[in-house]
Amino acid sequence: MINIENLSYSYLEGEPVLKDVTLSIEKGYVTGFFGGNGSGKSTLAKILAGEISSRINGAIRGIPESRILLEQNSHSNAFFDLTVDEHLSLYAPVLKYAEAKEWARQMEASRKRYPDELSGGQLQILGLMVLMEQGRELVILDEPTNHLAPENQRKILKWLRSHCVECKTYGIVISHNRELIESYCDEAYFFQDGVVSRYDRRREQEKKNDVSTN
Repeated sequence: MINIENLSYSYLEGEPVLKDVTLSIEKGYVTGFFGGNGSGKSTLAKILAGEISSRINGAIRGIPESRILLEQNSHSNAFFDLTVDEHLSLYAPVLKYAEAKEWARQMEASRKRYPDELSGGQLQILGLMVLMEQGRELVILDEPTNHLAPENQRKILKWLRSHCVECKTYGIVISHNRELIESYCDEAYFFQDGVVSRYDRRREQEKKNDVSTN
């Protein structure tokens, strides 16, 4: 289990982006982070991925060494001097998953193109294909459904859930979309102005029921 205790973080001399955050992430489950823009979701993702390591107050325990973050800006996940084929040959020479094989067929006509010649959806799929074949113990998807058709959105989220269960890995999905988090995540945390609270799905449903009956 990954345990985060009383974690706070600020960019340089600015206001804290994360304020006294305490939460747990269980292996074998998908955990969701949701909230508005600038609420601290992506900052915590970068801390967990090891991309931010300084000016952190608090404790993080149980974080695995084998981890990967796919950010919402797909361009940052691609090397622009490599074609699609070269990306796959280098990072995913053997496609094990049915979803990745299907996406490879969909991108057949674009295999010789470079990332800056791809659409936003194609870039996202390229990043997801590489990620799926990496076999990391912690997989973090930051706004993974950006630019994707609904069918591909369902594919990647279903894959992450089955991957976490079968391989006993950690999965984190970050989104501003609460409905998506409710549909595909086993546990969820709500971010607002750097403050993080556990999202109680049953309690929220009871609130909705109370409103509809009044």
